[in-house]
Amino acid sequence: MISLPLQRQPVKIFLLTATVLLIVLMAGISIIYITTPKNHFTINQNFLGWLGWVTLTTSTLYISFTYKKECLLIFFFFLIFGYFSKAYLEPLSDQVDHLHFTYQHICKNIDTGGRLDVGLWQYNMNSLFLCESDKKIIDPEVKLFLVDILHGLYIAFASTILYCVSRNSGLPPKWSFLSVIIAILFMGTNRFSYFRYYSYGPSFTSLCIYWIWISAFFFSKKIRNILYGVLLYIPATIILLVNHMQESVFLTFILFFWLIINLTEKICLSKNDKKNFCIWGTILFSFFFLFPQFQWGQNIFHSIINLFPISLSSIWEKNRNLVYYWNNIHIMGKIWIPQYRVMDTIGFVGFIPLILTPLLFFYKQGRFSKEAQKRIILLGTLPFLIYCTPLCHYLWAAHVQAFVYYRIAYISLFWIIITYFLYLIETWILNYLKTKPTQN
Repeated sequence: MISLPLQRQPVKIFLLTATVLLIVLMAGISIIYITTPKNHFTINQNFLGWLGWVTLTTSTLYISFTYKKECLLIFFFFLIFGYFSKAYLEPLSDQVDHLHFTYQHICKNIDTGGRLDVGLWQYNMNSLFLCESDKKIIDPEVKLFLVDILHGLYIAFASTILYCVSRNSGLPPKWSFLSVIIAILFMGTNRFSYFRYYSYGPSFTSLCIYWIWISAFFFSKKIRNILYGVLLYIPATIILLVNHMQESVFLTFILFFWLIINLTEKICLSKNDKKNFCIWGTILFSFFFLFPQFQWGQNIFHSIINLFPISLSSIWEKNRNLVYYWNNIHIMGKIWIPQYRVMDTIGFVGFIPLILTPLLFFYKQGRFSKEAQKRIILLGTLPFLIYCTPLCHYLWAAHVQAFVYYRIAYISLFWIIITYFLYLIETWILNYLKTKPTQN
């Protein structure tokens, strides 16, 4: 997590400074790419690729600095694992399309005046790795080797980042490692693993940015770090908008809930003030459940969205069939309808956090603070909060096509709450075994 000053850690200070500067540079280039008139000037493709790789590397090194020895092992383990497991490259798969787009970037300068959501960063990162060597390489086996190595690199970076998220949540090394395994095994849609099916697509590096932000800020309660998290949200979102817009929505939702949790803890719970708690609860209920029921409330929320430097047209009327109503009251999304693919994406394992949440509320936390436990629960239940609260569901359903409605399920980090629960069971068993002889 970001914490300044960094108490005489020059390497960590350097990594933090480099990461922030590189992120701001990427955001600046993204703004130039969007706003400058077409063909006004071009951006070198190799430069974009190198900048993307260097930024991903420095940010990963920064968040893993506290656990550098563990993360080094994790990185190389999953690099080898990713290389031998290989990407899913059957014909008509998304991976084949992403490689096609990658090869369209080969040795080309990028014109400004571009559009959002075009994979600006990852396709150029792919192209730098795969296509720069193609001038000299003729052997197709060598090309396939590079394709497999690239997949392994992306799996290694993503796994290391997820390991850091689990460690920063408070999980010990072995349980953090298990959480990464669970993510790789069960994140995806139906039979398709996200890690094998999307590693060459821009959503993969965009998810890495989302996870890096969570690792750096989400488990912090300090005012200073909350401010840093909000400030870095801005350039990170700009980068996501030109790489893969979907994850900018993920980051916005997680920031939104994170700020609410921190406000609730600092305004109400820290002083144990029932009056303030009731007032705050009423505000949240009105905001999340009451206002979205009315057209004027929906208009306000849509106007707020359009304050951002993007233009999103509301397709709420078209997508009303996604909503379950009770007496004309917006209750939740129809996530059980097979054609929307929500259940296929969440899966049985993704529903486990719903079962664990009430159990965890009644468990004495031990080494975990109540604040950390709330954040772990939130990470596992995010899709259900979005699908089942009228405000969040309206914001999502009113601005996406029905065929991508299921994708908000990828916001979940269900593997952390599962391993957290398993860790608590282990702790309970060990404590029981320690105390049992004394009772006899």
